[in-house]
Amino acid sequence: MKKLNKKGMTLMELVVAMLVFSVVSGAAAFVIAPIITVYHRANDLAECNTLLDSLSLELLGDIADAKSGAVIAPDEITFNTNTTISYSVNGDGWLCKNGSLVLDKAFYKRKTLKLEFLSANGISYLIIDDPLPNAFKVRFTLLDGAGSTLASRDYAVNPLLIQ
Repeated sequence: MKKLNKKGMTLMELVVAMLVFSVVSGAAAFVIAPIITVYHRANDLAECNTLLDSLSLELLGDIADAKSGAVIAPDEITFNTNTTISYSVNGDGWLCKNGSLVLDKAFYKRKTLKLEFLSANGISYLIIDDPLPNAFKVRFTLLDGAGSTLASRDYAVNPLLIQ
């Protein structure tokens, strides 16, 4: 009697193997999807914090050296150190110093900035002329493309005000 060589798989065995593989793959995807979402949220928050830190260091460092001649308006502040310095948020939502971008636009990564100036007790300034208040707050708010707040941070400012 001749022995049959049974190398390989039958169609039924192949279908069962594919079914098992599909179930395992689906379960793995179900477990991994929330982990990826949490990773992206944490990464976005870290990028927002880095951006807020960079922008605030630039602006608040100059405000701390302010001597006189301050004008605070919505989204803009102008003051004198040894020269006149003006910070504003341009139409694209990026911080500008004397009309030039503070950071390269690639650094914003589809985020925009909202800048607010608040009194020490948190009331929003509309317009303040010289002199610069002894203490006030600057609120930096980062927004996504849809206008939703990603991160917001308030900084207390106490300028030197050396006359």
